[in-house]
Amino acid sequence: MKVHSMALIGTVFLGLTPFQIPTALGQSAMEASDHVGASPMQAARLIGKDVVDRGGHRLGVIQSVIVGPNGKIAQVVLDIGTWLEADKRIAVAWSSLRTDAEGRIVSTLTKETAAQAKKYTYLDPSLSGSVITADGKPYDPAATISAANP
Repeated sequence: MKVHSMALIGTVFLGLTPFQIPTALGQSAMEASDHVGASPMQAARLIGKDVVDRGGHRLGVIQSVIVGPNGKIAQVVLDIGTWLEADKRIAVAWSSLRTDAEGRIVSTLTKETAAQAKKYTYLDPSLSGSVITADGKPYDPAATISAANP
């Protein structure tokens, strides 16, 4: 699954196809993807992007990006609401997303498993549509750097 995260970053952020993404220091793509982070600006580019299932059916749209304590994307908040259920958001693991040959963001979830997933609730609803931390606060890259280097 980590290979797919690297492909997603390369495709969405850099405009590359998965086949154009270089590996770092001669490592396999799977090993190299462990070292790929995202700046808040790059993570913010994911917001508003559609996510589809493996069959190409739309699951929802990325509403927010959740960055872990290590400064890397951990999850995205996916709005899977329909006109029947207009306000359904779920947190989806970053590792479960990849890009396909057409550059679409693809999830391992199906419409059924997404519909059954636990609803995500923002601690501060005003942060919807932004890059946040796992504890629901605005993401501050300086705080991540200082926490990593006490």
